[in-house]
Formats: sequence, structure tokens, C-alpha cells
Amino acid sequence: MTRYLPRYLPRFKTEKIVGESNKLPGQVKQADEAAVLKGLNDLKSFLQLAIDNYTNVLVLQHWEKEELARGFPNPGNQRIKELCESMGVPTISLAPYFHQSMEQGNDPYRDNIHPNDIGQNLIADAILENLPPKVLTP
Repeated sequence: MTRYLPRYLPRFKTEKIVGESNKLPGQVKQADEAAVLKGLNDLKSFLQLAIDNYTNVLVLQHWEKEELARGFPNPGNQRIKELCESMGVPTISLAPYFHQSMEQGNDPYRDNIHPNDIGQNLIADAILENLPPKVLTP
């Protein structure tokens, strides 16, 4: 970090570091909106590829630590959920899993977004709980 980060940090303005997902509704500029639409379109293509090749497709939506503290997701999470619903892909929020863990005094995060070993186990639990039964039987 001390070697490479100072080289790149001056190139970024605060606005670029914050990104669309951390902005409140109405704060996304048109250029940002174009990037968001491209990302959603790329996700749609990826999901279509998964649907075409696999029987069971589901999306797990991961909340940042700050989102859990606020009690509501960043705007991008809602847009992803809407896209998935329009394609018939179930979405599972990881928020209840992570929230319960934090209420029990077990922090599932390494930082604001990345799960630690506790968080990884919560993700595994969420996947196993939400797979159709026929997938789990040999």
C-alpha cells in the first residue's frame, strides 16, 4: 500500500472513489447513469447466459456494513433486484444473515464490504438454505 497507493490516489477525485452505489437517489449524474445502465446490461447478459446453461440460478445480494447500520440498501441493490425479478431470477438478501451475526456480537466484515471467515460462512449458509432440495440430493 505504501508503495503503490500514493501513485494512484492523486488521480482519483472523491466523487470517483464514492461511486454510484454509495450515492443517494437523485445524486447520480448522467455520465454515472450511463455507466450504471451498462453495468445492469452486462449483468443481464451474464444472468441470461446462466439461465440458458443451468437449471437453478439465484442471486445473493450482499449489503455493505454501512448499509446494515443505516437499515436500507444502496440504490444499486434495488436496481439489481428489479432486474433479477424481471428475468425470473430469485434474489436473496444477505442482510438478515449479517445483521443477526452482528447482533450476536460477531462481526462478519473485514472492512466496510468484504466478508471475513464468519461472513463467508454466512454466505455459504444462505446458499445452502436457498438451493432447491433436488440440488442437494445425490
